[in-house]
Amino acid sequence: MLKRSTWIVLGIFAVLILGVFLWQRYGKTEELIEPTPTTQLSELVFDLGEQKIVGFRIDGADGSSILLGQDPTSKAWMVGGQPAELADVTQIDTVASSLAFMMVNRQLPTQPPLDSMGLDLPPYTITLDLDSGKQVALSIGKLIPTGTGYYARVDENPVMVIAKTDIDLIVSLLTTPPLTTTYTPTATATATMTATSTPKPSMTFTPTPEATSESEVTTTPTP
Repeated sequence: MLKRSTWIVLGIFAVLILGVFLWQRYGKTEELIEPTPTTQLSELVFDLGEQKIVGFRIDGADGSSILLGQDPTSKAWMVGGQPAELADVTQIDTVASSLAFMMVNRQLPTQPPLDSMGLDLPPYTITLDLDSGKQVALSIGKLIPTGTGYYARVDENPVMVIAKTDIDLIVSLLTTPPLTTTYTPTATATATMTATSTPKPSMTFTPTPEATSESEVTTTPTP
């Protein structure tokens, strides 16, 4: 005759077996039918389509500015007003790519007054020159209350929020231009802004043997 303790052990064992059986039969079924979380598609700040950035200018409300553009022949990046060889093309290309693929942090459900977001007189404006001849301007306003992003808007479109780290990377070029520390002088390149029929300036980087206008990039061989 089995002892009482033996029956208790057998009972516990039976309960465990039943539990495993029920979990295998019903638990896995529930796991299979559990809904998969939906992935929200990220939205780009600039809707460029097939257009490419060939130049961009950063303007600060304090009057500071920096102009960067590609040589139309070599596609090498240059810094306005600086020798061509002095440009840190890798850094500029990184910033240009960041602009092209910059993501919207979030959209605003309502549109507060522009002055409350610092967009009536934006501290920074980033103007893109595209290979299609079009220009796009991004106005940067105040930091949001959490300090993790900036209010911003493209042209006259609705205001959005862009991550602070993304904007800081770009506007830092105003205080730390993308220039190499050393270079071998072979040519001098400069760039200026020319007025167009649009209110935004047009960026022109066109090396020629002899400058024919102030808007051209002058290339002068060094003896």
